Amino acid sequence: MKAYYHITSAALKSKMIFENDRDFVIGVNEVALCVLKFDVKVLAFCLMTNHFHFVVYGQEQDCVAFVQEYKRMLSIRMRNAKQEVGILRKVDLHVDELVGMDYLQNAIAYVLRNPMAARLKVMPYCYRWSSAGVY
Repeated sequence: MKAYYHITSAALKSKMIFENDRDFVIGVNEVALCVLKFDVKVLAFCLMTNHFHFVVYGQEQDCVAFVQEYKRMLSIRMRNAKQEVGILRKVDLHVDELVGMDYLQNAIAYVLRNPMAARLKVMPYCYRWSSAGVY
């Protein structure tokens, strides 16, 4: 049965997944490419320097496969730009089902406001590395 899920990577303490604009561009492009491979809909996403978030809709196995493929493809694409790509293999993923409209809305708001929670001086709709601008 299809459901809504909040998928997040564990935040890295001493390393960054996305170090510069090029990394973020790769990350955003990989979201679109991975969606094409699985029967999932991405309702919201946010890429931060040391972690990422997705709110997705689909079968649990498809949603998990989507984010695992995202991590795998990100690692391959970034291999050309960085020496150390093994960092992505160490990133733990958390998948939580969102039951009820209130949980879904709160999860979307949480994901889109993540730059503000990280104390970045940017309004969510202006943060380039999330889907907030389309809301």
